[in-house]
Amino acid sequence: TKVDEGVKLAEQAGEALTAIVGGAKQVTTMIQSMSAAAEEQSAAAEQISHNIESINAVTSQSVEGANQAAAAAAQLSSKSEELQRLVGQFKLATTVGNAGKTDKSSGRQTKKTAAA
Repeated sequence: TKVDEGVKLAEQAGEALTAIVGGAKQVTTMIQSMSAAAEEQSAAAEQISHNIESINAVTSQSVEGANQAAAAAAQLSSKSEELQRLVGQFKLATTVGNAGKTDKSSGRQTKKTAAA
């Protein structure tokens, strides 16, 4: 009868609704899992970004230190050249081997000088 058919259709509709609710729960669970994974990825990306910033800071400090070392080396080289020029202005009349001997050209006693 028509009542039996209506009951049968209502049961089928109920079963379909139960399947739809079950599918919706699965979709909700999947969306929650995707959200949790996205949060984890975001936290990892933030940590990576922080680490890169730290590496950049250390690299900048290294570059600055290298520049300072290069400037110091250039200054040391310049001072060394200046010192060499200044020392080159001294003329040593005698060497240690001639200490205490008389200079034949002037007849004067030579002084003992220390050579570096």
